[in-house]
Amino acid sequence: MTALSTTSEIAAEWRKAAISPLSWAHCENQAGAAQGEAGGLFVEAAGFPRRAYMKPVHDHEDDQIVCRAAREKVAADLAHDLGLPVPPAQLTTWRERRISKPVVVSLVMYPRQFAWLQVRGEPIPESVYGAALASVLAKGTPMLAFDTWLGQEDHGDHPHNIVWGYEPSNMANSGLIFLDYSFSMGYNGRWRDGGWKPVTLVPFPPLLLQYLDKQSLRTAVEKIEAYSDAEIGAVIQRVPDSHMAPAQRELLQEALIGRKTLLRTCLQQLL
Repeated sequence: MTALSTTSEIAAEWRKAAISPLSWAHCENQAGAAQGEAGGLFVEAAGFPRRAYMKPVHDHEDDQIVCRAAREKVAADLAHDLGLPVPPAQLTTWRERRISKPVVVSLVMYPRQFAWLQVRGEPIPESVYGAALASVLAKGTPMLAFDTWLGQEDHGDHPHNIVWGYEPSNMANSGLIFLDYSFSMGYNGRWRDGGWKPVTLVPFPPLLLQYLDKQSLRTAVEKIEAYSDAEIGAVIQRVPDSHMAPAQRELLQEALIGRKTLLRTCLQQLL
């Protein structure tokens, strides 16, 4: 693990296991850590070359239903298999002040990141940053299919749940990253009793809709449809009971397998 350095190498390794083998600790510098309702921290591990973001920090009465950390891991693994830009993630247990809680660590993928609040106001392509950004906007199109499949309604024009990452010394190496799948996949119990069956188009940033690429949207739908039921089930069922109860896993598996067959009809007007 410690020999890994590139994002693709780490992503492939993290996809192999649900639980992180590393011991994570607070980063001294927490600048840029988003203070959402769940709370989060930048963390690091001895011998590991990159930072990660750990969440949730705050306790919630509905944690047994929402299973925030588990949903982040499931989304990361599904996205990895489909070649989509969601940060690699692994589960762990955060122990602090004699309290243990299930959390997820998500890889920080770029040395510099602009929050969507900044991205949507960037002149395109009237600056070096804008020109680089313009080159990746259409590449966000497949995420409309992915978010609709997972019922992720928390992207839209949210100021922080999508970021644009880049390397300052190589602006050609940049990309949009889609964050925060805590509130997706029927997180509040509404997928119970067949509630997952209505598949509706989720909110998506207006800027990305301007650059919508129909061919890449069709390809994304085809990949989701071809994703085997067995592999989807394997992704979900390996989440430990500490992070998601068996009944929740069964419901999620049923829903995602069922929803992939309904996705094309939902998106037909855009294909």
